[in-house]
Amino acid sequence: MLQEIKMLLPTFSLLLLCISSAISVKNDDPNYAERKRLTENLLSKSEAPHMQLRPPTPTGTPLNVTVNIYIRDIYDIDEDRNRFTVQLTMRQEWTDNRLAYTPTSADFKYFLFENIGHDGPPNIWIPDTFFREEISAFDHRLPHFNQLLRIYPDGHLLHSKRITVELHCSTLKNVKEYDCPITLASYMYPTSDLNLYWRELDAYQIWGGAATDLQGVYLKNVTTNSCTRKTLLGDWPCLDMTLTFNHHLYECPSS
Repeated sequence: MLQEIKMLLPTFSLLLLCISSAISVKNDDPNYAERKRLTENLLSKSEAPHMQLRPPTPTGTPLNVTVNIYIRDIYDIDEDRNRFTVQLTMRQEWTDNRLAYTPTSADFKYFLFENIGHDGPPNIWIPDTFFREEISAFDHRLPHFNQLLRIYPDGHLLHSKRITVELHCSTLKNVKEYDCPITLASYMYPTSDLNLYWRELDAYQIWGGAATDLQGVYLKNVTTNSCTRKTLLGDWPCLDMTLTFNHHLYECPSS
């Protein structure tokens, strides 16, 4: 038995050397070291209570938030109850100069917060955008929460989250064509504090199979507009997206 152990010692030594080398390479990876440094730096910044406040702007003007939507699927069109369901990815971009940093490498493009939970990274302000026509909604969390946050060196942020939302559509009737709105709005911030804009290029994208099997209807067109809603508390920024549906019964989509 002792002799067999002695014979295996060189093999174990070689294995330990390989493991040690692999760990050394991983720890010497400049991207890993940069991510580790920035994680500590940004988490330290985010611990300050004021980081929960809306980011300041250089001239005190309203904060600009840019939005774009990727429609992944449309289903459960219910004409009797005037509702339909959309699975989408909502992406929002804004600038928070408090989170600006200087990377040690020119090749480092952005910092990615990894494995963030339901509420996002702790104490980092995220726009409170909601769906005005929402009946119910849920986010996707398997195998992890389906959201990401990129922070660029100049303090520009990109937040992306996958959501399934059931929406009200009052025009869902047995007619040839009808429009269903998807309206995004800020719940907390009036236009004096925040502006919402559609992304100038690619305000929306649609997965190729999202509009091919809609229970007797098809998606004919999508339009986007900016809007403002007035309430007793002031003027509120919003964004309109209109989905135009046609019944197969009346008209077939062109090939």
